[in-house]
Amino acid sequence: MCGPLSTERFDDEDSAKVFRDAVDEAGQHWPPGWVKGKGYIDPAAADQLRYRFDCWAVESVENRTASKRYEQQRIRALEMYMLPTFGNCDIRSAELFSKATVGAWVNKMLKTKVKRGSKIKGMSPETLRGLHGLLSSVLRTTASRRWARTI
Repeated sequence: MCGPLSTERFDDEDSAKVFRDAVDEAGQHWPPGWVKGKGYIDPAAADQLRYRFDCWAVESVENRTASKRYEQQRIRALEMYMLPTFGNCDIRSAELFSKATVGAWVNKMLKTKVKRGSKIKGMSPETLRGLHGLLSSVLRTTASRRWARTI
């Protein structure tokens, strides 16, 4: 059973919608920096969501110059194979995206079964290579943006 239902009251509908969207972004949890009955105490805390892997990766894919179909395929791949593992991770963390953690994810993907027509098979090396490439490209955008800020 889940915990007790949490509620928050607002004076206007627009504020309630902003809060609802923040709760959705936070995975149905209180948004970072939010204090019940008071709102955001630390304005920078709300900005931290943009550094979560799920937000960052989707934005990275959406900002590429590719067809809409390619974008939809990449976002679907993120949702199916990467977000369950890395979705809530801080993209800036070298510890969370180390060789060991990415290697563990690759090993998990090697054991993943996928449906091919009417058959269920192991993930092909080509599919895994494509997923690893997508993860790598998202992580490279993080490194390049971090490097650009130091110049």
